Amino acid sequence: MFINLKNFFILIFFANLSYAEIIDISSLNHYIYTHIEYSADLEHFPANTEKDIKKRLLEKESFDQRIKFINNQPINSTIIENLLQNRNLSAITSVNHFGFTKKRSNIKMFPTNAALTYKPDDKIDRNQYSLIEPFEPVIILHTSKDGEWFFIQTFFTRGWINKNDVYNVSYNNFKRYFNTKKIVIVRDRVKMGDLIFGAGSRIPIEDEDEQYYTIIMPDSKRIRLKKDDGLSIFPVVYNSEIAKNFLESLLNQPYDWGGKNGYRDCSSLVMDLFRIFGVDLPRNSRQQAEVGEIIWERGDKKSFFIALGKAEPFCTFIHMKGHIIIYGGKDKDDYLIYHAVERFGNISYNKVVKQHIISDNTNLWSKAYRITTICRSKEKRYD
Repeated sequence: MFINLKNFFILIFFANLSYAEIIDISSLNHYIYTHIEYSADLEHFPANTEKDIKKRLLEKESFDQRIKFINNQPINSTIIENLLQNRNLSAITSVNHFGFTKKRSNIKMFPTNAALTYKPDDKIDRNQYSLIEPFEPVIILHTSKDGEWFFIQTFFTRGWINKNDVYNVSYNNFKRYFNTKKIVIVRDRVKMGDLIFGAGSRIPIEDEDEQYYTIIMPDSKRIRLKKDDGLSIFPVVYNSEIAKNFLESLLNQPYDWGGKNGYRDCSSLVMDLFRIFGVDLPRNSRQQAEVGEIIWERGDKKSFFIALGKAEPFCTFIHMKGHIIIYGGKDKDDYLIYHAVERFGNISYNKVVKQHIISDNTNLWSKAYRITTICRSKEKRYD
């Protein structure tokens, strides 16, 4: 679907003039950092972490016994033991190191690039945690036994990343990043130099004039970019039209479990959308269901639609087991939803879709267990 980018950037300009913010970013992020497991406030992360705490973090992900194949070959106990041994638990130190991602990279459950699956030719790689964008700050907690992997903490998860995908930096340079003026990517897949940046990526700027930003790349090189090239000063103040236009631009993109191929699953669609607005939502749908205000929970069909009718579009989410859906507002006598979905009901989609709850026969009210919103009045705060 074609989106008029000129109008999109006009919306961003006027949204950033607004002071009547619908989302309390500071309070919401503080809640996420302090209440949601795997999320972290990287700006204030300590230089040291107790060894016993690190060990618990490393051991938290036990091997899923339903995994029967590695790179489409049967897995055995020796392979599993080697994977576990490569975590290098006997060499844990308390010292943390700091860095930034060099490029789009994959975060893994175990320190290996091998695909771990329940069955042969399974599209879902259980070793894939998430895609991470270039120039993302990371805490390096530990190194694998083979020396090829770092165990990292990001703002949204922990896991293993290839060490060659990370620049190590000093603690002072790491801290400086958080106080540097930044731009944010407001549309998908913007190329800068040799790198691709996804929506929500935040990049430091050194200078700007009327037409150009001078941005700082992960390797410290400087690049001049035109201001209308999918960029805005970070953060963009939340505006439902910006959210809608962004989602419309992603329709029919492939569904991608864990972002292994550079696209999105249901929870990363939500996370990437709200990164544009400065919200650091957690990465998986179960954790996302714990954020914001619950406005409906396990009620009947009537109460479901009453709750949606009163809800703010695009910052309200419908939660199913293992899935999250963005509410897109009323459309005459129906209700719009957006989601990245592999299969919904008896229909295989494998893409980002827009649907009507009623006319598309979703029966969503019988499948959902909760509706939440992260919008609020100026007086509302997150506890």
